Amino acid sequence: MPSRSIIRSLMAAIVGLAVLLAGLLIPGSAASADESVTVPGITDYVPQAEDSTNTVSFTDPTDSVGKTVTFHHPGVIMNADYLNAMRDGVRAGKEPWLSAYKAYSSYAFARKNPRVYYESCFVNVLGPWKTDYCGKKSIDPQDYFAMRFQWDGDTAFKQAVMWYITGDNTYRATALNIIRKYASVEFVQGTYSFRLGVASANLAMAAEIMRATDPAPAADGSAADDSLIWNDDDTARFTKALDMYEPAFGFQQRRFHNQEQFCLAGLLAKAVWENDGESYARAVKRIVGGGADDISADNGTGSINYQMKWMTENELTGEALPESEQHVQVAEMGRDAGHARDDIGGLTTLAQAIYVQGTKVDARTGVVSNAKDAVTPFEFGDDRLLAGVDYYVKYHTGVAVTWTPQREFSFNRDGVTVSENRNVSNDGDVTVYLGVLYNYYKSVRKVDMTGEAYRYLAEAYERAMPEGLDVGASGRNWPAAGTLLWTLPEGGDGSGSGGEGSGGEGETPDPEPSQKPDPSPEPNDKPSDKPGTQPSQQGNGSGISTGSGSATDADGNGGGSQYGGNEQSGKSGSNAGRLGRTGAAVGAVVLAAVVLAGVGVALCKRRA
Repeated sequence: MPSRSIIRSLMAAIVGLAVLLAGLLIPGSAASADESVTVPGITDYVPQAEDSTNTVSFTDPTDSVGKTVTFHHPGVIMNADYLNAMRDGVRAGKEPWLSAYKAYSSYAFARKNPRVYYESCFVNVLGPWKTDYCGKKSIDPQDYFAMRFQWDGDTAFKQAVMWYITGDNTYRATALNIIRKYASVEFVQGTYSFRLGVASANLAMAAEIMRATDPAPAADGSAADDSLIWNDDDTARFTKALDMYEPAFGFQQRRFHNQEQFCLAGLLAKAVWENDGESYARAVKRIVGGGADDISADNGTGSINYQMKWMTENELTGEALPESEQHVQVAEMGRDAGHARDDIGGLTTLAQAIYVQGTKVDARTGVVSNAKDAVTPFEFGDDRLLAGVDYYVKYHTGVAVTWTPQREFSFNRDGVTVSENRNVSNDGDVTVYLGVLYNYYKSVRKVDMTGEAYRYLAEAYERAMPEGLDVGASGRNWPAAGTLLWTLPEGGDGSGSGGEGSGGEGETPDPEPSQKPDPSPEPNDKPSDKPGTQPSQQGNGSGISTGSGSATDADGNGGGSQYGGNEQSGKSGSNAGRLGRTGAAVGAVVLAAVVLAGVGVALCKRRA
């Protein structure tokens, strides 16, 4: 029989095992508390952005009103507040930044020495003519150049992000190399591509970070190589390049839906880089309210106002919807889910770019406003952007939503089609760019994310955290990577201006925005019917009704939701999942302890 000393040792081991398992498995226990963490790839050098401002007064070309705007640098998409929150969270080994960083840094564009698609023949870029170009037969020079420029611009920004986190000059060198290569292009002859807009914006994001920071010293403590230093010549050359690229994507402002957002990204970034108040105001109006001075209001189809569309009538029949059935829908869902996803990426990113500048807009028109009752782009139209994203996520997680037939504008405005039904292509795709919106409402507005207006956004985003798939191929269009880039620490608002532009100036708003905009934004322009106009031949997604706007299909199976295709699957959320896993862990620990303790007691009795 075992001795009492052996039994005591066994009992001590049981208790120790239970404590150890609890520490390993129960979130929030001692094992998960803050402690020294070694983060891969981090150097001793800590980059620090030099925050600067430039206040300009101008006459807004969209409403002929004199205004003042303060530009913040760095400030294209991310300001110093967001950069520092990201850097400090990762370096401290804190969640969710640490897991987000590990996911982000595993992708090819964020690794050291990534592939760069620039070619030495990118000097004089020809227009969209089929010809020999860069040694290729029958290549469209415009598209060949634009796609590679977009990829490289995206890589430059992500290398700049890695530089700011790690302090490793290898990333800085890559970002600078890409910026300087595309700043050396001499001419873009007859080239018109909407991709040049977002490519220029990505490059400007990287350039803002490079200009605002200094490189790490050499390994021996001496000054860094001159090639790693952003200088006045870099500023002049990059500014000249943006001026050259602008006509190439500026013409494309008349593109429809998400394509217009690509162009507007370039216009906004260029205006911020150059502290150009007039161009900035024009871009803001087109992004938020749609239309502006020289572009008629029936263009603006990429705007928040049009794309997150407030439906008041059946635009196929002209029949007015009862007030109780008026609703928001994502306009480009009449085309397919993939492009509607890009609308979410584009509009949330552009809204964020305006927000980090501390800029507010008129709640009805979307023009830049210095008035006390002005709002951020996120609050425009009674949180119209949120309502549109909520609509998109609900549909793709199997919740029945209403689709009302709507008019579509063509590129040349010489014809109108009608999206009679929502297109079913890509149903179930919710791995979208949700991080900007989620973190704005959670960290800045500080709302209860379990509220009805926010919970579908929160549940979809939290399932994909830390990054999901959106930082991969689809993240080449917009920055994505919401957890790493947009998460703020407790108490932060990311405005970079001591509360200015914080969306309520620190006050917690009504957690449930109404479904009807108040004050009502300008109505979406609706051109008159034209002879020969035919509705587009598009399928009807199950879980979504058509016609007058009344809800149907109570099960709302969503036509292939990746979360099981029913409403219930969209309601659990990752918090519930984490709680379930925690409960299971606790149960396992307790059960193991009880069983082992029982064995020990039995042995003791036998010994006695």
